[in-house]
Amino acid sequence: MRINPDRPSRLPPIMTYEEVKMLSESQKKKFVETMALSVNDSPEAAIESALQTHRKLVEKGKPADEIKRWKRERENIVVELDIERQIGLISEFNNHHANLLLYADVMIEETIKPGSKPIIFNYEEDEDGQ
Repeated sequence: MRINPDRPSRLPPIMTYEEVKMLSESQKKKFVETMALSVNDSPEAAIESALQTHRKLVEKGKPADEIKRWKRERENIVVELDIERQIGLISEFNNHHANLLLYADVMIEETIKPGSKPIIFNYEEDEDGQ
């Protein structure tokens, strides 16, 4: 799961059935998306997505500490996951992106494709236009 300072132990908040029933469909969708892992259909698409979001933050003039916090949360490492097997629920891919909701007993580290190496990219190089 993504790191979320509002969920200190990285455990999802538990809602009662009655609380869930009170949510609209869009609220339910938004809630589930906060629990999901953002995935792309290729390492290149994942890197481009991260760089594109980073560029937008810089172009919008976001404060440096906010951008730094975003980079720390987003990281600069891409790994290939084996999502062919049943590890959770996944949305349709739209523009190379999907949301993956892992089953409770699945550890993300166990889904990394065997033999694949982490790819490290640099936000600063993108800032310099290199």
